[in-house]
Amino acid sequence: MSSPPTHWDESARPPGTIRLLIQASGSPIEHYSYEVVELSRNKQARWQSLRRLRQSAAFVGNQDPAMADELKGPDLDSFAIDASFAALRDNAEFDYRNSLPTTFVLSGEAVDCLRAAAGTIIMASPEFRRLLKDVGVRFVAEPPTTGGPAAAY
Repeated sequence: MSSPPTHWDESARPPGTIRLLIQASGSPIEHYSYEVVELSRNKQARWQSLRRLRQSAAFVGNQDPAMADELKGPDLDSFAIDASFAALRDNAEFDYRNSLPTTFVLSGEAVDCLRAAAGTIIMASPEFRRLLKDVGVRFVAEPPTTGGPAAAY
């Protein structure tokens, strides 16, 4: 999702029909992107709460089918990882990436910049870090290549 500035308020002339259509078609994407993230976070919190209840001493010997049905939920850990531009700390970097069009036709440089931003954002995400910790993954720096046999990899 991107929301480039329009600067429509700085002109006495209204935007043209094409510009309005482009803006109108992009607004639902922005709205639903936010909604999907929040829905994922709410679902994650609900599943964690249900699991804690199922595992609590109060429900250990539960024989009530209605209560068991209310406590149903997956026994899994889920991670709602938000990888949006809002996580970028550098205002200039945010402005540049946010001004890129949401299109399938981008320059190679723009694609590289977006991929780099995605890596920065995801590695800084507390939820992603929690996921890595929970599954026992850690990143190590690559050894420098010296031209020997390892350099071929």
